[in-house]
Amino acid sequence: MLALCAVFANPAISQSGKGTIVGRAADAENALLPGARVRVEPGNVSVITDQVGEFTVIDLAPGDYKVTITYVGFLPYTSNVKVVAGQATRVDAVLKVAARGEEVTVALEEEVKVAHRARGKSNRAWAQFG
Repeated sequence: MLALCAVFANPAISQSGKGTIVGRAADAENALLPGARVRVEPGNVSVITDQVGEFTVIDLAPGDYKVTITYVGFLPYTSNVKVVAGQATRVDAVLKVAARGEEVTVALEEEVKVAHRARGKSNRAWAQFG
């Protein structure tokens, strides 16, 4: 009976021909990382981990994906995964603290662009933070 419940627990996944990526972001001491940014490529899909460091990306076509997880003060974590129709692919990321002097990139959802003209030419300057 329990197995039957598990099969029918999420009919949307099993009948849609799509797959899901689920996972968790933590540091080396297993401390959870709520608010970590999770990016899935191709598709440019981004989600944020919840208060217990968990995330779910739904409605993905079967295929190969690159999952990148970033969190302020940590090095990015990247994993290549295969999504299968009707199944959830799990990614449990352990992010490493950035060493002193290492460059850490903080990504914003939307970049700030400033356009201006100088000497009759159009130039674009990208705002930098931090």
